Amino acid sequence: MSTHAYLQQETGWILKDELYYLPDTKDLSPPQTEQNKPKSSSQPRKWVDIFGLFCIGIALVVAIAFCQSSRN
Repeated sequence: MSTHAYLQQETGWILKDELYYLPDTKDLSPPQTEQNKPKSSSQPRKWVDIFGLFCIGIALVVAIAFCQSSRN
């Protein structure tokens, strides 16, 4: 007997699409999650990522310049 069949026999829970549901559940569709919701425009997020990488690059250049100037 498979694990899924055993759990259904012992608990009465129903397995559908790799999710377990209570026996009295009428709607067996998966619950809505953040992944299922339509995303808004990713344009602002893209610019935030680019700005973050730019800041890291500037910080790296400043750190290298500081290390070289302290060496002399």
